[in-house]
Amino acid sequence: MTAPRHDNPPVPAKGWRWCLANGHFMVALAVLVLTWAATAAVGWIVKMPVVWPAGVEVNPSYRLTSLPDELGGLFVKVSQDGVLGKKDGNPDGELIFSEKDLEALGYGNALDEKRYPDRCSGWYVSRIYENKQAADHDPYRYWRLDVCYYTGSRDQVPHVAEICLQAGGASVDKQGKASFDFPKLAEPWRKGVEVNRVQYSGPRGAGVDYYFFSCNGKPETDRLIVRAKMSFPTVRHNYFAKIQFSPLGATSSTVEADAAAAVFLNAAMPEVLKLLPTPDDIVRLDQAYTQQESKRP
Repeated sequence: MTAPRHDNPPVPAKGWRWCLANGHFMVALAVLVLTWAATAAVGWIVKMPVVWPAGVEVNPSYRLTSLPDELGGLFVKVSQDGVLGKKDGNPDGELIFSEKDLEALGYGNALDEKRYPDRCSGWYVSRIYENKQAADHDPYRYWRLDVCYYTGSRDQVPHVAEICLQAGGASVDKQGKASFDFPKLAEPWRKGVEVNRVQYSGPRGAGVDYYFFSCNGKPETDRLIVRAKMSFPTVRHNYFAKIQFSPLGATSSTVEADAAAAVFLNAAMPEVLKLLPTPDDIVRLDQAYTQQESKRP
């Protein structure tokens, strides 16, 4: 007996008809999409702060106090008053930001006030160091070092040299990059670390400013990339620190400035990195958070 012949076999459903015929599949897909969207939204909105490393000390005005007064056995924090200009009753080596400055930089907000007791607020340190081996009129005798730490937010990273210099009345002449090696440091900081170089003209002549970031423990130069990484949905715990430094003397030679910067950075960076969480610290925090969340009913 032969099978019955179908002159008009059924046509598979397409488009919206297929969706109606496979409603269970579409429901499952909708749940999956909504779950992904919710997870992404939570990751985008909720950012967890990163606690300061052991040994880091920050006062109630969000100024870090534990950076050593001596860097690499060569640079010493200036302890005199009036060495670099008018006397104000305070040593020139420690720059203390006013409440107005702190507000402009985003320190002391509601998040910082809440997180300070748990050692995971933002902080800053601004110092002037002197190379004791340099001649009196050496433009690279004095260096300013600023480290600014932000955590647990999606900060827009607006405070960079090329913007702040112009806001302060200087003229930005040229921007570029320099690359430095740090043989004494571990990866990813050991070799070929790029730093932004900003050449400018100001009241005291031509100068150069350098800056870069530690973004969750890894070097980065582009503030837009830092902003994107801090906002990415899969990033749970986040911090970034801007490391900015400059010679106080007038200089127009990038070759000389970069060479002097390499000496200063190799003295400063081992101490600076002690202030900042490492990539392994971020991994441990994420794992602990995931385990804690998995135990919730």
